[in-house]
Amino acid sequence: MTVTEKTFAAALPTLLLCRKAGAVTAGVGATLDAVRRDGGRPAAVILASDASERTKKQIRDKCAFYGVDLFEIPAPSDELGRFLGKSSLCAAAAIGKRGPHAALVEKLKNGR
Repeated sequence: MTVTEKTFAAALPTLLLCRKAGAVTAGVGATLDAVRRDGGRPAAVILASDASERTKKQIRDKCAFYGVDLFEIPAPSDELGRFLGKSSLCAAAAIGKRGPHAALVEKLKNGR
């Protein structure tokens, strides 16, 4: 599901709370591993707007296969990395089932 700028801006504080709660796994490889993991799958995956087509396909396919919500945000990977406290690019992030993850998913789905 593609998220609008307004919706992402409204959900950003909740994303930061999830990060502080330790519920965010950053990076494409780590995100794919989290989605494939038995028992502890993430509540959702966030995908940066400038991720490569190969990365987008990998993430979309894995999320669809394992039934994980996927949100494509209107922020590039450098911004997503900065939001998550990383000094490098971050094309994808998995939101674990800790902290305010349910509120984040709700905001991204409904735009509130």
